[in-house]
Amino acid sequence: MKKILRLLFFFIVVSYLSSCVSTKSSSITVIQISPVEFSQLVGSPRQLDGFVPEDDEDPSSERAKKKPDVGYVAVQVDVMVPDFSDYVYYDAILPNNYYSFTAFKNNCEVFFDASGIQSFTCYINDTKIDTTEICKLGFCKVNISALVENGRNIIYLSNVSKKNNNSRLAVRIPYPTITESTHTVSGINYAAFKLLDEILKAEVENGFPSLQLVVVKDGVMIKNTSYGTIYDAAKYSPEPAKVTRKTLYDLASNTKMYASLFAIQRLVFEQKISIHDKVQDFFPSFADAKNASYTGKSEMTIEHLLTHSSGFPAGGAYYGKSVVKNASEAERRAITLEQILTTRLISNVGTSVLYSDINFMLLSFIVEKVTEMDFDVYVEQNIYEPLGLDRICFKPTEHGFSLDEIAATEQGLNRSKAGERFRGFAHGHVHDPESFVAMNEVSGHAGLFANAETLSILAQVIINGGGYGNIRLFDRETVNTFLGPSQYGNSYALGWRMQNIDAYRWAFSTMASPRTVGHTGWTGTLTLIDTENNVSIILLTNAKHSKYVASQKYEGDYYLIKNYGAITSIIYSAFFQTDMDYFSSLLIELATKKYEMTITQKNFNNPGSHKDLNAIMQVIKKRSKVSKTLRDFLKTNTAKEITKFLENNLK
Repeated sequence: MKKILRLLFFFIVVSYLSSCVSTKSSSITVIQISPVEFSQLVGSPRQLDGFVPEDDEDPSSERAKKKPDVGYVAVQVDVMVPDFSDYVYYDAILPNNYYSFTAFKNNCEVFFDASGIQSFTCYINDTKIDTTEICKLGFCKVNISALVENGRNIIYLSNVSKKNNNSRLAVRIPYPTITESTHTVSGINYAAFKLLDEILKAEVENGFPSLQLVVVKDGVMIKNTSYGTIYDAAKYSPEPAKVTRKTLYDLASNTKMYASLFAIQRLVFEQKISIHDKVQDFFPSFADAKNASYTGKSEMTIEHLLTHSSGFPAGGAYYGKSVVKNASEAERRAITLEQILTTRLISNVGTSVLYSDINFMLLSFIVEKVTEMDFDVYVEQNIYEPLGLDRICFKPTEHGFSLDEIAATEQGLNRSKAGERFRGFAHGHVHDPESFVAMNEVSGHAGLFANAETLSILAQVIINGGGYGNIRLFDRETVNTFLGPSQYGNSYALGWRMQNIDAYRWAFSTMASPRTVGHTGWTGTLTLIDTENNVSIILLTNAKHSKYVASQKYEGDYYLIKNYGAITSIIYSAFFQTDMDYFSSLLIELATKKYEMTITQKNFNNPGSHKDLNAIMQVIKKRSKVSKTLRDFLKTNTAKEITKFLENNLK
């Protein structure tokens, strides 16, 4: 906001003093384009209505009549100067001329239709650009990457001289898209990523199943790496495929974000629902039982579901109820909905926060009720397909993905269906029992599969303010509404988990900004979206594909990778110019703290912790060849104790 106010002040001064101030024009790249290319940025008239007709479709068909109110093909800035809208336009009124947009220094283009314009004034932030060539070419795109700042920017347009009275200057700016770095990116400390790679490789070599990691900063994908195999090569045959950047992972509770939350934001943007709509508006039978100890169902809203302040218990275990598990597959979800609607609350609505899968199961039913579409079909056609995302779906084996393209989850868990061979572990089907049984693998709380690269694009949609390229899912106002802190709990936004005042630092690290949002998933998945620093981190693992320890914990849960905070801290350190001593000190702290936890906390004294500690020590020993700090540490009694402890416990 301060930056925008500063620029606004600058433009006010420029506007009043332009006759006596000489501004040096900036060097820009101007390329001529066709009128068709310019018009395609916002699509055809029917696409603007959010409807793309199928081949030979009768426009009077029922499907054609039910087109959405708001389309997908749109850009973040789409203006005409002068604007012949209902309100009166005066070029002298400064607010008419300012338009804010999100951009990044590596890649930003502005598209112009100046075919009927003799001349005009244009500033990008505080730099005036030469518009002579733009007016000469008419339809063109201008690369302004050198003029923008990372984040919010302003374009200022004025003094439009027209060739005729009906002419207008048209300007369009698409949303940023991610570019993958092919060279060293300025301002990134790659020593941090070198250390991170060493740790991740060592942990996989010491038994951690597998992972994908994508990091995007200022619109540039600065890391996209994968490690391990899709299942345990030492325990199962045949030889498993290696994890690649295209491998799909069971997202577990990140389904809540990338399916339910995106769907709800879209429907709110289209004004088909409001976060203040009551559950009872969609399901009139939803009411408190006469003898209910806790009440408020009639007042429960979508906002209560999003913020886990509904009063529902953490789960309903509907999958274990005979009325659900004995039902036919065709009837099962409807019966589960009935069970949800009659579930008793364990606190009055809006009085406390308890994380509950039931909230997002119910949200998916609301989406179905509003759209008259199956939940998985709705998100596929209305969220993923418009963005061209084809490696994200429910029930991946039914979408043509082979098992070699999917990371396995829990060992010993049979998720095979009729005609499928049980290979000794869950593979290709959702791990979560509520989703698998009660919801037929399609639920708002779990069941989605994807790769990290795909999720980074959806994360960028949030950073961009609702769009990507020339596709808009929702607007910035909608995004900001859902990113705002919840009135019910400081670690929640609307749907998202939120950093706020370090409320989620265990996963996001202490270096993430207070406005950072994201989520974790039980199988070992993490989303981090830092809108203030333009950072997204997607970490996907199958940590549960390891030996069971106790209390729903597996060996994979005790590695640094699965505890997230250490990984995100190292990633954030890449944005600062830290030296080798910092990383050496960090490694020493990781080793000593892990050892302390292992010997003092009974639940941490297990093979997973031992293997993790061994991985850290291997990295320390390797780096000690070039680090005196680490060589000195290895001579200490603590290091010798750790070495002896590992010798005794890794037999």
